[in-house]
Amino acid sequence: MKRPSRAFLVTAGILLLALLGAVSYVGYIEYRARKYNEICRRAELLADARDLQELGRFVDSLSSTGQALAISALSRRSYAPAKHIVVARAHSDDPFLRMSVLSYIIDLTLAEYKDIALSSLDDSSADVRKIALTTVCALKCSEARGRVTKMAEDDPDPDVRGAARSALRMLPPPGKASAPNPADRSDAAGDSEGREE
Repeated sequence: MKRPSRAFLVTAGILLLALLGAVSYVGYIEYRARKYNEICRRAELLADARDLQELGRFVDSLSSTGQALAISALSRRSYAPAKHIVVARAHSDDPFLRMSVLSYIIDLTLAEYKDIALSSLDDSSADVRKIALTTVCALKCSEARGRVTKMAEDDPDPDVRGAARSALRMLPPPGKASAPNPADRSDAAGDSEGREE
């Protein structure tokens, strides 16, 4: 019987290693998905229990990706009492986390944090700048119009320039006051619940 050539054995070895690597990678992805689901579920449970201290400790214990996932869970719950925990991460080094903070501000229409949205228009990440444009529109920040106009003309990222042009159509005219924030009234109640803990 003819022995397999060296080239055949090398190729077969490479293919076997690739197969083992693929199986390991799929297992890793499944592990990460389970871990992320656990993070979201834990954040939701703490929000439902209105345990702000434990929620703060839990979020602090996570990686920046984990913190972003926890914030997304709080956003889905529209959990306003956690807003101080969330916005404390607005200047994180991780753009994904900064984006999660802006998404939370949008979802809860937190007009008191429009300064975060305005400063994020100058973020180093194009993705953060795009969501910052959505945020200033959601908060009806007429004072952002000048900066957004400049972004529409000379932002280095073409997608951001396009998003800025769209934002200009949605922002209130210059000088017009931002619309009152309907969440502010319910926020006050939410904050008092959070302080009772």
